[in-house]
Amino acid sequence: MLDKLPPQPTLYLHGTEDPVVDEATLAEIVAMPPPGSDGAMIEGAGHFLLTGKPEEVNRRILAFLAR
Repeated sequence: MLDKLPPQPTLYLHGTEDPVVDEATLAEIVAMPPPGSDGAMIEGAGHFLLTGKPEEVNRRILAFLAR
């Protein structure tokens, strides 16, 4: 499904309660990020992370950008 990601470090956040992305696709996404990337599962968040867990998502984005 996914051929290639951009070479820039990527922050990947995914909600543990997201019904849209199936486990096979999620495994493929998590295995592909380029060097310097980071990712996390946001406990209790659904597909719309910014509305479900805004404080945690913003904290993780700011920490990633500050590196």
